[in-house]
Amino acid sequence: MPRKQFEMPLEALPRLSHFGFSDNVKKYSYGPHYHYGFEMIFVTKGQAEVELFKGKAPVSLRQDDLCIISPGIVHEFIYDRETISFFWLGFQTGHQVAVSPCHMQPPRRLIQKETEHKVEYSTLINKEIDEITANMQTGDYNLYHKVPYFSQIFSDINEELHNRDQYSVKIVYQKILEIFTKIARIATEDKRVENPPLHYFKNYLDSHCTEKVDFQLLSEKTGYSQEHLSRLFKVSYGRSPKSYHNEKRLNKACQILSRGASVDYTARLCGFNSPSYFSVWFKKQTGRPPQKYL
Repeated sequence: MPRKQFEMPLEALPRLSHFGFSDNVKKYSYGPHYHYGFEMIFVTKGQAEVELFKGKAPVSLRQDDLCIISPGIVHEFIYDRETISFFWLGFQTGHQVAVSPCHMQPPRRLIQKETEHKVEYSTLINKEIDEITANMQTGDYNLYHKVPYFSQIFSDINEELHNRDQYSVKIVYQKILEIFTKIARIATEDKRVENPPLHYFKNYLDSHCTEKVDFQLLSEKTGYSQEHLSRLFKVSYGRSPKSYHNEKRLNKACQILSRGASVDYTARLCGFNSPSYFSVWFKKQTGRPPQKYL
């Protein structure tokens, strides 16, 4: 089943605007558009560098990653040469729900600035979904890396929409509530990691402490500007991202030197092309050259 999309919305579930699954798809290209509700992409297999926002760095989506894009945010979905399988789901929250033949403003209308696509709104009050989404923290989009527990939820929704009976709508609705609830839980589990992009940013610095980091590119992958993410990082961890990375890198260098390794060897392991530059950097961090640490 290369691609399967269900016709939405269901009469009994007007907030569910679109749902589908693409299996082993290579070279996917869908131009600028936006949805009236949230859009979620969950990757079940493979990995790809996906262009989500024109002019911005691609976003790396891998197996068990969930990407959620906020309502009204113009985005793309373009990748080439790589193959992934993924679910997509659209769901409207809030009191005003768009009633339209289409769940989005598609590329043709955005590019040509067409106006005939009329959208009406219906008032739907649902305290349950409003309380959940109030605890979510999303900018233009959020990435949740390695969240395999969402896989079964999307699979269950897919199954219910395939084998629809009198109970399917209720089950689908509860499964969607579960997705939003788990996202809200991620946002409130721990104050230091209440922001998933910030958590991803810190984890990347931890796991790449011996490498040179492009902070601007890394920030763009989280969906935030470098300046904004640096402010959030300093508030949460008490120092700038660069200072934090230097500290982690220095600790690693000291560990290697303490085992009797040479300066040249330590410099290479810590991602420095030049031993002399490493020596200058080390002295700047510690006040003494690495030779004195041996």
